[in-house]
Amino acid sequence: MEKKLFYLLDTETNKTIPTEAVRKERQAQWESLCAKCKGSSRTLIISDKLNIFHCYKCGWKGTLNNLDRPKQPVKENKKQNALLSNSEKENQSSGAIISELPDPEPDDSIFKTHWKEYFDLGLPPYPADKKRPIVKLQNDATGEYIRYSKEDCERWAEENPHANIWVLIGSKFVIFDPDGPLAEAFVQSLNLPKCPTAKSGGKSRHRYFKTSEPLDFLVLKFEKDDKLEVRTGPIGIMVPPSIHPETGRAYQWEPGHSPREIPFPEFPKEAYEKIEAKIPPPKMSKPCGDNNDSDLGRFDVEKYLSDYGIDYKPKQRGDRILYLLRRCLWSAEHGHGDKPGHGAIIQNLSSGKLGYKCFHNSCFEKTWHEARQAISGEGIIVKYCEVKNQPSSQENSTGVNIPMDKNRQSKNIAEELRMWVDNAYGNFTSLQIYTELNISAPADKRLCRVTLHRLVESGEIERGLTNGTYRKIDREAMIIEIKDTISNPLPVKWPGGLEKYVKIMRKSTIGVAGTMQAGKTAYLLNVAWDNRNLMKTFYFSSEFGADELRQRLEGFPYLLDGWRKITFIEKSRDFQDVIDPDGLNVIDYLEVSDEGEFYKMGIQIKRIYEKLRDGIAVIGLQKKFGSDFGYGGQPTADKPRLYISLEKQTLKIVKAKLWATTVNPDGMTRKFNLVQGARFLWDEWQIPQV
Repeated sequence: MEKKLFYLLDTETNKTIPTEAVRKERQAQWESLCAKCKGSSRTLIISDKLNIFHCYKCGWKGTLNNLDRPKQPVKENKKQNALLSNSEKENQSSGAIISELPDPEPDDSIFKTHWKEYFDLGLPPYPADKKRPIVKLQNDATGEYIRYSKEDCERWAEENPHANIWVLIGSKFVIFDPDGPLAEAFVQSLNLPKCPTAKSGGKSRHRYFKTSEPLDFLVLKFEKDDKLEVRTGPIGIMVPPSIHPETGRAYQWEPGHSPREIPFPEFPKEAYEKIEAKIPPPKMSKPCGDNNDSDLGRFDVEKYLSDYGIDYKPKQRGDRILYLLRRCLWSAEHGHGDKPGHGAIIQNLSSGKLGYKCFHNSCFEKTWHEARQAISGEGIIVKYCEVKNQPSSQENSTGVNIPMDKNRQSKNIAEELRMWVDNAYGNFTSLQIYTELNISAPADKRLCRVTLHRLVESGEIERGLTNGTYRKIDREAMIIEIKDTISNPLPVKWPGGLEKYVKIMRKSTIGVAGTMQAGKTAYLLNVAWDNRNLMKTFYFSSEFGADELRQRLEGFPYLLDGWRKITFIEKSRDFQDVIDPDGLNVIDYLEVSDEGEFYKMGIQIKRIYEKLRDGIAVIGLQKKFGSDFGYGGQPTADKPRLYISLEKQTLKIVKAKLWATTVNPDGMTRKFNLVQGARFLWDEWQIPQV
């Protein structure tokens, strides 16, 4: 890393401030701590080429006062000279450094002044430091992008007025980002329609389009490290008038080519197909080797990566599942550490084949077989493959029996998809449809996408924020009558005394998420015992039968006759069919038959809620260590009015909608000891510091 001393001219005090800056290899700009805002990170960018400096955090800017810098004569450029002001021409004739046509003065309040332009265009704006947003983008539990409101943007504008602007492109826009002359020449050869075009602070020209059909993000590589990115979906891009962190130049719309002057044209599909045709097919292979036994089916990538301690996050893109690795398997520098982003990807195609991709030149040619060797060496991984089973038909998650005929006609595929959607519930993905309808041929998938697009246009479904995600529009609604009197809260007793801080009304669901061996069953049994006289009580267990139940109850200091007031039922699924709508229903615990169906947990809780009248349901959930939410993520907390977490002898109130006092119980914790797997000994409540 190179170091250099600069002298910055502060125009307010007319003083020269010496500042030591650093820059990495092949980096054009210098970075330093800002003497004005005195932050802990290098937010001050210095361009010795342009003789300017600018702080992204506080907006401080100015010129360099390097008096020892030699003057360099510049060849006269008549076209450039015509655009220079008189003072600039005088500077040029006196030998001042003017290497090229100056950029516009950097905007002091980039985000504060311009965020609304992009918000109104449908491109969600985020304040950015250099090229990265400085606010949280994704929900930790679900990985989905957070939908921020106009009020959030207004608040950011006050807190970070000088920040750059980064926009989330989403599935309705496509942006061409050519990097290098070869990529630019190829884009020009496509004869694209006239569109909003921005010149980046580097050398790229970003072309903006809209799209009515979601597309995949593409990268086309050329020689000399040139590349073309077709950006769309859950990724972003810097927009004018942000400042490029490496060159110090402002992004700017080309004359006559801003969105105010040209509407976004529809992205030409023929251009997309030309780019797709030029991209070499990925080096994909079967997970256990191309010569493996034909009876081996889909490879459980998530379990494989988890067992070998690989940090990843799954995402769906089209008919593929992408496993975003935090770091490259060969170089820890190829990644972003704890920051957002990823260093490499494992691709899982619908055919079951896998591929590995690192975005750095030194690892670009690595294959899945090499990745497998780096992860597990010579270890046997056949155990992660399921055995193929090809029945003549299958029952999908909607309960519809779908024939698995590979020679189906196009009409049948469209009809099957519509039938599948009719029986769907809430959110779903195109990959889920491909899997459950046994669709693998590219032509059949294209027909599915067309059919889904028609369903969107007809208003039966709507697209999600990310590619390949949809939601069935549910127009059924129940009118809520305003009662003459307010019902009193149910006097529910909770282990740990939660009733002191939380109220529970009739027709409520409560979530209890716990790690293995955290005391979840003991907690639920105590809930049933403490409230057995409040209302008719049912305990649904998916874990134990009569013998084990008797053994569990013997750990409690109560007579068995008392437990007989509770009706114990062995049940593991479809609880909405058997719960008492007016009673206390304790469910231990809610699960799915396949680990890939955790997304259905929130749907199951909603179905249980819809069957309630005056009763309540206390629902147990398994969860991962370190997460507040059960398997299924944050959607499992959407319906519950109270949601608690059990882990490492600690109870935590994750969410409480109705407070019993003026104290917000969210985030409160209480440590406990569990005696004989039955009785809780509690410490004092801990209230989080605001």
